[in-house]
Amino acid sequence: VDRMALVEVVRAAHTDEATLARALDFLKQLGKTPVVVNDGLGFFTSRIVTTYSSETLNLIGEGVPAQWIDNAAVNSGFTIGGATLAELTTLPLLRDILQSMRGDGKRVANAGNIAEETLATLLSLQRVGKAAGKGLYDYGPEGREIWPGLAEAFALRAEFDEETIRRRLFNVQSLEAVRCLDDGVLAQPLDGDVAAVLGWGYPAWLGGPFAYIDRIGAKTFVAECDELAQRHGARFTPPDRLRRMAETGGHFHD
Repeated sequence: VDRMALVEVVRAAHTDEATLARALDFLKQLGKTPVVVNDGLGFFTSRIVTTYSSETLNLIGEGVPAQWIDNAAVNSGFTIGGATLAELTTLPLLRDILQSMRGDGKRVANAGNIAEETLATLLSLQRVGKAAGKGLYDYGPEGREIWPGLAEAFALRAEFDEETIRRRLFNVQSLEAVRCLDDGVLAQPLDGDVAAVLGWGYPAWLGGPFAYIDRIGAKTFVAECDELAQRHGARFTPPDRLRRMAETGGHFHD
């Protein structure tokens, strides 16, 4: 926490302006960068990071090697790959996080998701995480090594390349960020982009999950998501806001 630049300030339904102002003044004294969000399941940063972790586990469950997932993320500028993040979180805690983020079970983000089943398999094999020396990787005196048992536990279901992995990891985060905007958790896209870069190491050169959509264009992004939804599940279905932007050439940022 002492090294984290971001502080997410959660405004509840009855939070008054004076209370919010005192919180922001306090954070200024601490030298932190605040982002104000409204109350909701997972708030903003936890909600989006959960999609990053769950899509990583979807890929693992489909037989994609952990190092492929990490490389695709880090090569794109992420501070840390999804598989490594899962190891540091620990798999039992990640299981609890995913269960807590299930909500009413009707969230679009969960559609076609096999992350919890993947975790259940890993935990049944006594894979816990880096701290225990065994998770998605093996850890020994010479550092981290590939765990051969991962390929035995999850057979590769289809051919994968780095671009496909990268697209799934990035698009699922942008989609959930847009849903946060639609749900009123975020007041503006800029808040989400700042929180992404400072909060979980989103590639600064891409600007954040909203700026990412602007960079490639809403029309291209929606087309990619429709293809991903057909192949991998309805969690990739674009919200109506994005379809309208694709038709009009709209952007989140000027």
